[in-house]
Amino acid sequence: MNARTVLDLAAGTGKLTEPLLELGLDVIAVEPLEQMRALVPAAARSLPGTAEEIPLPDASVDAVVVGQAFHWFDPPRALDEIAR
Repeated sequence: MNARTVLDLAAGTGKLTEPLLELGLDVIAVEPLEQMRALVPAAARSLPGTAEEIPLPDASVDAVVVGQAFHWFDPPRALDEIAR
């Protein structure tokens, strides 16, 4: 299976979101800060949320990417959320 729907977790301003969109992927950008989400490319679906509380149902994306924010996560909680 090839990834089609990708979660850009802690997307920030969408720095990683843009190249994912350019690859033709469906991107869901999750970011807790409204000011940052406002800068995410409009072609992505942008949602408020955190790595520890991802606002998506189980198994709803094919892949999860994190650009530069993993060091801010609570790793055990975030990894459990990513895995589901």
